[in-house]
Amino acid sequence: MIALALRNVNGFLCEPGFGYDSDTSTCIECRAGTWNDGSQEACQRPASCSLGQGPKSGATNATDCMNCPAGYYSDKDDETPCEIIKCSPGFYSLAIAAKDPTSTCLSCPQGSYSKGLNDICHQCSLGTYAGAGQGACLPTQCPPNSSPKLNATSSTECTPCGYGSYSPGGDSTCFKMKCPSGSQPKENPEALDDCEICPAGQYSPGGNIACSIAKCPSGTYARKGAYDAVKSCKICPLGSVSLGGTAISCDHCTNGTYAKKANDQDKGASVCAPATCAPGRSTPRDSTSPTLDCIECPIGTYSPGLNATCLPISCPGGYEPHVAAVNASDCIPCPRGYFSPGNTTLCAPATCERGTQAKLYSPTPNNCEQCPNAQNSPGGSGKCMSPQCDPGYEPNDDGETCSICKSGTYSAGYGSPCRPTTCSAGSESFQGASDATTDCVQCDPGYTSLGGQARCTRCLSGTYTEKGMAECAPTKCPGGYEPKPQPMHAEDCVVCLDGYFSAGNNSMCAPATCPAGSMTNANATSATDCMKCPPGQFGTGGTKQCQDAACKAGYGTPEGAATEENDCKECGAGFYGLGQGFPCQPTTCQPAFSSNATTAYDPNATCVSCPKGTHSTGGASQCLPMQCPKGTSGKLGATDPILDCVKCPDGHSSNGNSNICHECPRGDFAASGDPSCQPAKCEKGFQANLLAVDATDCMGCPLGMYADGGSNVCTHVDCPAGFYAPEQTTRCEACHPGSYSNGSSVCKPALCPPGKASRNASTSPVDCSDCPAGYYGLGQNQPCQPTTCPKGYASAIQGAHLERGMCQLCPVGWYSSGGSAQCAPGTCDGGWYLPEGKGTCVKCPQGQFSLGKDKQCAMTQCPPGQASPEAADSTTGRCVECKAGYFSPGGAVDCAPCTCAPGYGSTKGANTTSGSCEQCKSGYFSSGGSTPCLAMTCPPGSASSAVGATSSRDTCKFCSAGTFSAGNSSQCAPTQCPPGESAPAGAKDAVKDCRVCEAGTFCEGGSKSAEATVCEPGFSSPPNANSSKDQCKVCPQGSYSTGGSSQCQTTTCAPGSAAPAGATDPVKQCETCPAGMYSPGGTSACLGPTTCSPGYASPSAANTSSGSCYKCNAGYYSLGNDTQCTITQCKPGFGSTAGATSPTLNCTECTPGHFSPGAGFECKPMLCPPGWASNFTGAFRDIHRCEACRAGWYSPGGSAQCQPAKCPPGYSSPEGADVSTLQCSPCPAGHFSKGGSSACEPASCSRGLSAPEGATSATDCLPCATGFYSTGGSTKCIACTCSFGSTCLHSNDSKCSICPNGTTTIHSFGSCITKKRPANHIDILVSLDGYTPAYLNHQLIGKIQSALFTLVQPKATQVEIRDIKTMATLDSNAFGLSGSLLKIQLTAESITIQAALDAIQNLKANITALHTQLIQQGLVRCNSIHILNTRATSQAQQISLAPVTTQTSVSNADTIQNGVNKTTNTDKDQISSTTKAPEETVQKSTVHTKHHIFSWFVGIIFALMI
Repeated sequence: MIALALRNVNGFLCEPGFGYDSDTSTCIECRAGTWNDGSQEACQRPASCSLGQGPKSGATNATDCMNCPAGYYSDKDDETPCEIIKCSPGFYSLAIAAKDPTSTCLSCPQGSYSKGLNDICHQCSLGTYAGAGQGACLPTQCPPNSSPKLNATSSTECTPCGYGSYSPGGDSTCFKMKCPSGSQPKENPEALDDCEICPAGQYSPGGNIACSIAKCPSGTYARKGAYDAVKSCKICPLGSVSLGGTAISCDHCTNGTYAKKANDQDKGASVCAPATCAPGRSTPRDSTSPTLDCIECPIGTYSPGLNATCLPISCPGGYEPHVAAVNASDCIPCPRGYFSPGNTTLCAPATCERGTQAKLYSPTPNNCEQCPNAQNSPGGSGKCMSPQCDPGYEPNDDGETCSICKSGTYSAGYGSPCRPTTCSAGSESFQGASDATTDCVQCDPGYTSLGGQARCTRCLSGTYTEKGMAECAPTKCPGGYEPKPQPMHAEDCVVCLDGYFSAGNNSMCAPATCPAGSMTNANATSATDCMKCPPGQFGTGGTKQCQDAACKAGYGTPEGAATEENDCKECGAGFYGLGQGFPCQPTTCQPAFSSNATTAYDPNATCVSCPKGTHSTGGASQCLPMQCPKGTSGKLGATDPILDCVKCPDGHSSNGNSNICHECPRGDFAASGDPSCQPAKCEKGFQANLLAVDATDCMGCPLGMYADGGSNVCTHVDCPAGFYAPEQTTRCEACHPGSYSNGSSVCKPALCPPGKASRNASTSPVDCSDCPAGYYGLGQNQPCQPTTCPKGYASAIQGAHLERGMCQLCPVGWYSSGGSAQCAPGTCDGGWYLPEGKGTCVKCPQGQFSLGKDKQCAMTQCPPGQASPEAADSTTGRCVECKAGYFSPGGAVDCAPCTCAPGYGSTKGANTTSGSCEQCKSGYFSSGGSTPCLAMTCPPGSASSAVGATSSRDTCKFCSAGTFSAGNSSQCAPTQCPPGESAPAGAKDAVKDCRVCEAGTFCEGGSKSAEATVCEPGFSSPPNANSSKDQCKVCPQGSYSTGGSSQCQTTTCAPGSAAPAGATDPVKQCETCPAGMYSPGGTSACLGPTTCSPGYASPSAANTSSGSCYKCNAGYYSLGNDTQCTITQCKPGFGSTAGATSPTLNCTECTPGHFSPGAGFECKPMLCPPGWASNFTGAFRDIHRCEACRAGWYSPGGSAQCQPAKCPPGYSSPEGADVSTLQCSPCPAGHFSKGGSSACEPASCSRGLSAPEGATSATDCLPCATGFYSTGGSTKCIACTCSFGSTCLHSNDSKCSICPNGTTTIHSFGSCITKKRPANHIDILVSLDGYTPAYLNHQLIGKIQSALFTLVQPKATQVEIRDIKTMATLDSNAFGLSGSLLKIQLTAESITIQAALDAIQNLKANITALHTQLIQQGLVRCNSIHILNTRATSQAQQISLAPVTTQTSVSNADTIQNGVNKTTNTDKDQISSTTKAPEETVQKSTVHTKHHIFSWFVGIIFALMI
């Protein structure tokens, strides 16, 4: 606005209604409540308005006011603005210039409501109603199946739903019914799905559609619940027909006809046509073919064929109807034993007496005749015949009984006589054969037969037969095996023992002659078929096996070691040894660690970390220098000389190799990994950062400093007072307010008072001035800052020192944005208004509008289906259609949610709650209510074809292979893949999702799927193939394929073998690499030549260039590399060791016990027989000068020397012994031995004493037993030759004395025993070793009886030894002594079975205590005691008790269980006590078995003796 008149220097006058704004130097409209008549510079206040009026903007005088608009009133005559009218809910006011808050209020008409105050009347939404003057709409109360009217004025103002619609009543509208297909809505439904099935002959697609008349094609019928006029029709069942239309069932075709289609267009059969059956046949009901359904007529009926039915037949007597008869006389005669009266009657069994049979063609049941001679009949319908013998039997002459066929004959049975069998060679027949050949059985293996009636006989030794062999043939044992004594087949052989060999076939096993450091291979076939001892073992050769060495920890033997004394070597750095028989193994140091110890005994205990600059791969590797390039250095813990080099960090460099990284000097730079530090290239005003990484890694110089760039550093800049040097410059600039400079080139803080601040280029700390209006100053070095007045407030004072404390409220109609802004008239945009006391404009609410500036908000007048948003600036100009899913009746009413059913949605611009609802189409869904039909959110590659979907994804399904969809609402369509590609299920694009067909498949493109290729074996097809065979290629060497769709896969050849190209199996085509070549296996080819050291050679199937090299066996040499081992040329008596490198230079003379025939033989152990040895060098035969070991010495034979025997005291070893102890035998009675290699010598006993068997010294003597005597010295105890009833009582002479009264002697027992046996007694048979009868003197017998008595009392009152016999030593015990069998009698007052068992049980429980007691009482030679048998006698009647056998081993008890007799549960327990035998004890099950058999034998004999 241009000023109208110049009033003074600073004053302007504006047009009336405007005031001058000094900030903008323009005229602005006076706000509401102020005015200007043009004579004043500023707008004046207050205004003075009349009742019903309010101030307006742009007023030209104090009474220039506006009438209050509708909905507003004013009851004041001042500048107060119009206020909102205060109508009650259900009332409204449209009066202009209202003067009070209620007098102009009117009630809303029926069907509308108002919220009160200045609200207008709104139409009630569908489903609600309102009477006049109501403040809210209430829900209607419509009955079921009716819908409320729009603008209803009462709760029951409703309209009935039409057919196919349903409403639950109340405020709900009518919804379309949702009947399933094949059903229709009921009249007056009770729910949306209250439907009834369509009756037969009608159909409905469902929904709200009523059932209609079906239109079925011929051959079909309309079933109940049909959903389509044609598609729901069901084809007639087989054999029935229909003309279609509304037919609800099909008619059956009768006999002689079949169902067929009258026309090709018929869906099913529509007519019954005549059949064309063969004679004797007819079609049954419901037939479907003129010939295939024809069946035989039932017996008793006939048919001439075609479409004729089956009719009754008429047969004569003795005949019955033929099956499938073709005419009225088609009959057959009854078989013998049956009769028929004729017509349609079938033949039935006759009722003849025994010995007779029915006549042929009999018409009655008793028309019979007698059986011929030698035949019989059971009567009834039975025929006369020979007896029905079982197979393998023939009838006897009586015609009733049978006899079995003899061996070599057979009979099929059922009356057939026995005839000779015709067995093939190698088989025979047994008694009762039923076939000439099939009952022949093959001879058992090892037997043969000439065939016919010949019997099988055993083959000679060394020959065998198998099934079908007519003659015995020699065995064919493989190398290293010999035939069994009675071989059952060609390979019925046993393997040779370790150390022995056999050439196979009929050869027997013989001792091998392996060189030292080796042993025989498994299944050795020659004397030199040997292998080196593995590391950790050593071997002396010959027949000996390699055994574990006894090296100390840190040492180990190499392969082929001959002795542990000389071949235990240090393991060396990187290896460790556990000692003993463990070989040296690589250490297991972690990567970046190594072991330098040469005698390590732990896999990682000696491992130490490699120092920085070195590396190690771990295991047995050592620490080696790094090989890092410049600019890098090795990291700590490096395992690779190059890969573990790391770049130097930024600002560092290194000379490489094992050098470390160092910092670059200031001004230089180096990026991580740079080989050297380079000068920086900084811009002027900048200097390089410390540890700079590139030429421009620079930082600005600080205030007052500058640098010339490049690699230069920052220096000081000189500026005048009030100025400073900015960063990175040499120029000087004025200091900013709040600071000053006194010439130091750096600005410093000022010292101003509050409300003031320093100016630019100040040179003093107190060079200050007042802050302008809208600003304040805190003083000191603080510049003037804008005030922070709240919106609607302003600070207009100069020199203010408070941020908010001097802010004042803007006048009415004026505003301020707050902060430092000053008050100004309101300038609201259209649709906005400025509330009183507010500093900012606010939007008019929805349904109201404003023209802007100082104007107030008023109601909009939108048409139905539209609503006005917030901030509207026109009554209708801003009205927009309600979005889909929302409705509005128009006016100022906002859009509200629709109430559509699920699967239905409303379009834009709806004006009722449900009138615009439509079912969602395929690809769209709605959850109902206000949700419109939205595009499905099917993931790409899937689609939904459902109509009326209620969920965004529930009906989505993946597109099938060969189809695609972009997702969301898109449908599946065929892909367009190029040849060699196909699209998987779930494709998202017609081409982009096409995938190259995997190897082994081919694709034709388009929408076709992948199919398997059919490559030949050894070939495979690559990816992207478009043909089943054309792209197949041969598999390269090291791979294979089984053909078809299989790919070339890596072969898995064993190390030492390789497969050619085109292989069809991972291992079957693998071929062994020839000698001198090698392969690591897997996919590798055979490589070569090998790099063996001299004395070593590489065999075929080698897997490394040198790792498979083996040392040449003794007697062979090699020049190394790929040359093979060749026989040496040693002379007889000389041999070469393994690993020879020359034909003669490695030959050495054989040591004692070894021999060599020369040439390619090593010195092998001799084969001296057991008990023999050779002490000569240079032997050239395996038994050269072998001699027997002398007595007391032994040798196991072979190469072993004679060594002293190790017999225990009392034992000695014979001449030619071959073991150290097991051939030791006890010295005979009268002799002794100190043991070891000592021989048995005569004892020196006093008269009456004798050295027992196994005596250990010259005075190891015992008194002779009663009945025996000795003259002393080395004389044994000799039995006295006394007559029956007398004995010699003294051991020093042979004089006989008569036994006391009532006693006598029996058998060989020298003691006198009572003649009369007590009525009640138990006899026990006990074995006691270590003492023969001659040495069980009366003192020892007394101790035995006393010890037994303590165990059996009070059950027994007396113990008496009745007899003693010698018990031989079993050959199972190498150190056993002969013993005695004692028959002991226990006497009791009375005895029962239980008492006898109790006594024996007591002995069983205390057998160990008995044994211990006997030893303590002097029977020190007793090693074991056993109870062998028992028998009880009560009142002269014997009570049988099972024998009781006792041993310490469970297997012995088991042997007894399965032996001659079995024990009872009570007596089968072990009752024994055995002390340890001297030194070595042979423990074999056969030994225990012998002992038991012997014990049982003795027990039985002794029982008979009793």
